[in-house]
Amino acid sequence: MTSSRGCSSSLAAIALIWFCATSAGAAEILAATAGHHGRSYSVRVDAVVGAPQADVRRLLTDYNHLGRINPVIRISEILLQRAPGDQRVRTVSEVCVWIYCRRLRQVQDVSESEDGSLIAVVLPDQSDFRHGTAHVKLWGEPAGTRVLLHGELEPDFWIPP
Repeated sequence: MTSSRGCSSSLAAIALIWFCATSAGAAEILAATAGHHGRSYSVRVDAVVGAPQADVRRLLTDYNHLGRINPVIRISEILLQRAPGDQRVRTVSEVCVWIYCRRLRQVQDVSESEDGSLIAVVLPDQSDFRHGTAHVKLWGEPAGTRVLLHGELEPDFWIPP
């Protein structure tokens, strides 16, 4: 599935909800692709959020309140803070695709790189996913903050066709 503007209802593109539901400001999706290979789903998003970079970063890294960016997230919390910018985060989400609904648990090690990008890696033994990564890069532009997101997830459960 490929979309140039707007949001998709595909489970593979759930990350797009970030930008459609963000409370940081209006978002324009410049490009978005989602797909799957075998059991893995991937998403790439290039968007501009109408808010300063510091505000967008603060919202994305407010791990105890991630439901503010994505309404399917019911619980989010920091489980472990190893150092500033290096923590373990748990989320519990309620996701529905058509009539199929599921409660998803996910624990990720999240770190901020020196360049300010965010990297998250799923811990499969504590999650409903066999594998998962997300990379988010942010930088300021005249219209707000440019956000590049690349994520991949392999669920450890059945997804309807």
